[in-house]
Amino acid sequence: MKRWWQTYTVLISVGALLSGLAVLGLLQYRWLTQINAAESEKEHARVQEQADRFASDLNRTLQSVYTNFQASTTDWSDDGAKVINERLDYWKTNSEYPALVKDVYFFKPDEGEPAKHLDLATRELVNEPLPDDLAGVSKSAYDDKPLASADAEHFALFIPIIDPQPRLTNVTFRRDSIDKPRPEIKRDLERISKPFGYIVVRLDESVIKEKIIPDLTAKYFGDGDYNVGVADNNGRSLTAMTISGNADGAAGVFDLSPDKFMIFMNRTAVPATSVTASTASDGAKKTIVLDSHVESRVVTGDGDAKGKMTVTGIKLQGTTADRVFSTTTSDAAGKPPWLLQVQHISGSLDNYFASVLRKNLAIGFGLLMLIAVAVGAVIISTFRMRMLAQKQVDFVSSVSHEFRTPLAVIYSAGENLADGVTRDHEQVTGYGEMIKAEGRKLSAMVEQILDLAGANAGKRKFDLKPTDLNSVIETAVEDCRPLIDAKQMMVESDVPELPPIIADRTAITQAMQNLIANSIKYSNGSNWIRISAKGLEDKVAVSVEDRGIGISRGELKQIFEPFYRSRVVVDAQIHGNGLGLSIVRQILDAHGGDIKVASELGKGSVFTIELPLTAGQNAADG
Repeated sequence: MKRWWQTYTVLISVGALLSGLAVLGLLQYRWLTQINAAESEKEHARVQEQADRFASDLNRTLQSVYTNFQASTTDWSDDGAKVINERLDYWKTNSEYPALVKDVYFFKPDEGEPAKHLDLATRELVNEPLPDDLAGVSKSAYDDKPLASADAEHFALFIPIIDPQPRLTNVTFRRDSIDKPRPEIKRDLERISKPFGYIVVRLDESVIKEKIIPDLTAKYFGDGDYNVGVADNNGRSLTAMTISGNADGAAGVFDLSPDKFMIFMNRTAVPATSVTASTASDGAKKTIVLDSHVESRVVTGDGDAKGKMTVTGIKLQGTTADRVFSTTTSDAAGKPPWLLQVQHISGSLDNYFASVLRKNLAIGFGLLMLIAVAVGAVIISTFRMRMLAQKQVDFVSSVSHEFRTPLAVIYSAGENLADGVTRDHEQVTGYGEMIKAEGRKLSAMVEQILDLAGANAGKRKFDLKPTDLNSVIETAVEDCRPLIDAKQMMVESDVPELPPIIADRTAITQAMQNLIANSIKYSNGSNWIRISAKGLEDKVAVSVEDRGIGISRGELKQIFEPFYRSRVVVDAQIHGNGLGLSIVRQILDAHGGDIKVASELGKGSVFTIELPLTAGQNAADG
């Protein structure tokens, strides 16, 4: 009953521990999932913010080209070539990418006026038609249709030249309804849609692809965790990397309608550090306006959205009238010409955070599993220690009982001899033989215990030499002759001539003796045993067969453990110490051999030892 309650307590403790680990695993899963979701959301927002900044910087670079070349009709009437050269010189002197401006052209929305090209060698405007790829774009201006400020497909900017502005006292920025703009703004926008002429700035495609975009990629996504791609609306990629699938961040590029404008107010180009028109002193040149608002976006044109244009203007308030000074024109659909896309190298941020979650869960559950395994190992070790302790107790009890019988016989015979109970020579000789036999039993049991202790400590040595196995079998049978005769056993032998083996003769003989003795001890009234042998390709096999009590299937793996005795043997009160088969296994392991058993409860057993023809390394090492 006590052992039952101990087992019950251990099982309850194990169940409670496993339940605690399960709850901890569930909580860990929830925590890691929530943390992963929060980190994913945070990273998505960061990537989108970085994409917006990337696009803003790229747009601002293109916008600065646009605003840098703005001019009025007054500036142009003085000297158009001078206006363009001043702005070109200023750009090349102050820009981070001076080579971005590749060519500059000028044309009027009048087909009778030839287009002009800035000759960079002579710095003069010379008559030269627009390139073929731009001629088709500029045709809209000849038809009095709104001309988009940017042609991203051909890397060109179309900058209108408009009427001059009155002297300014301040600048105001207002937003009007796209559907119902105020009449005065609408009139200004209509006037701007028919400019005096256009300055056409041709951008260097290679500078954008090979310098600006790589620089911004390194600035905002230089850690290498993201792929960055820029493509136009036709799917043509502007970068070596092409983004496929869903992007983790996206932003429009080549947008000339920014929230911040830099506007030249007269024909003198000055550094960007000049004061604004609204704060300059009387002696300062009021040349640049900087602010963070745009006036309004007004849709002009007829037909569907494809035929309409959006005009974005800045309203400048002067001393005599309010007039729009600077505008940009784009497709009414509002779709940027280029699209910046950012994608994590794992395919998407969702994929990345899913893999991170799996990895964290694997680590977390792995640690919990290690804890469970460690606790399980401790519990198993505890049970094994208890079993070993019980076996040791059983062994001491069994050995004490085994020692008691021969000692009692020896004591009784010695007492009879000492007391002179008999003086007959034959009786004295019989008592001597009895004492000798019982002493041999005691010696054998002591040797078994010492052999087991020596083998477990690794101290037992084996004398390996060529050995005649037939002679070993005969010696083992003769050593067991007293048991055979006492039980009137019939020993059947089927042992052919066997090849010699390299082995320790004494140890192999002991192993055979143990098997024969066990067959006799557990014969269960049967007086028959059989010893057979056969040679195999690289080993020999010797079998000992009986028709005794047999061994149950569940105990076949345990019978070779030290001190183990089957339940049937204990119930039958058959004396023994549970060491014989364990010693046989150790001897065969040391020789590189093996022992096999086939048994059926109530019908007998067959024990077979297999020995290699060459010595095992373990036996050589001792």
